[in-house]
Amino acid sequence: LMSGNFKAGWQGYEWRWLDGDFDSELLKSNKPAWDYQKTDQRLLVWSEQGVGDQISFGSLLTELLESVPNVIVQVDKRLIPIFTRSLPKIKFYSDDTQVPEIDYDIHVPLGSLGKYLRNDEKDFLQTKNKFLLSDLKRTQTIRQELSISKKLLCGISWKSSGGMTGSNRSMSLEKLVTIFDPEKISLINLQYGDISEDINILKSNNNIDLIQYESVDNFNDLDGLASLIDACDFIVTVDNSTIHLSSALGKKSFLLLSYVPEWRILFEGDTSPWFPSAKLYRQEKINSWDGVLEKLKTDLK
Repeated sequence: LMSGNFKAGWQGYEWRWLDGDFDSELLKSNKPAWDYQKTDQRLLVWSEQGVGDQISFGSLLTELLESVPNVIVQVDKRLIPIFTRSLPKIKFYSDDTQVPEIDYDIHVPLGSLGKYLRNDEKDFLQTKNKFLLSDLKRTQTIRQELSISKKLLCGISWKSSGGMTGSNRSMSLEKLVTIFDPEKISLINLQYGDISEDINILKSNNNIDLIQYESVDNFNDLDGLASLIDACDFIVTVDNSTIHLSSALGKKSFLLLSYVPEWRILFEGDTSPWFPSAKLYRQEKINSWDGVLEKLKTDLK
């Protein structure tokens, strides 16, 4: 998959269910699995993996409807508002509930849709640059409230909590903010989790304010986070769920990558078909962010 050999890659991707570290479980159902053929039967696409994965694979759902018009989908309950707004032909269920078997005839895991719809890089051309729509009224309100200074609004995220590779994908907030011109850019926090220590260090050592939009809980209110992202002029983030959401919204994004990136990034290049609105910046040395940040600083100028 990283090398772009999707057709062979998807076959191997099915082995994820035998990986002891894989944190999703197979659906227990008496109904048969989908055979990847066009059908009028009711298809349940059941949830697996994290929020970022669900957004990424969710980009295939519009195309899926062309072959299977009767689709119901399980996703993280935090995604249901924005998915329902963006994909009104699909009924969404929370992934913490069990969908009654009477409601569907066949089923498929969300991460297996690529085997049917993404066997060549040309297949990505069918996807719109954005497939998710933020709440326009909420987005406009946030934009108005944050634009008082007339500076460009840049949303930033600098940490990943993703399993064994999360620490490699993360950097210090203090290091990241040094590349921005405070006279021209206001920094908006998009990071989820407890970041109080990061904020305190930034304030005491650098006297830089990172704007916290208190009306949005970046972890629990993903529909609000989508509006916060959409209200920004551009996004700078490490590889975490922020890039999945910003790219799905079609927001101009700059993605900062560890030396060994996640498979969706591919091995080389400054673009990825999974993140069409993002420019990629790759580490040239393991655990070294200096070159990455220097390149981005030049581009921002």
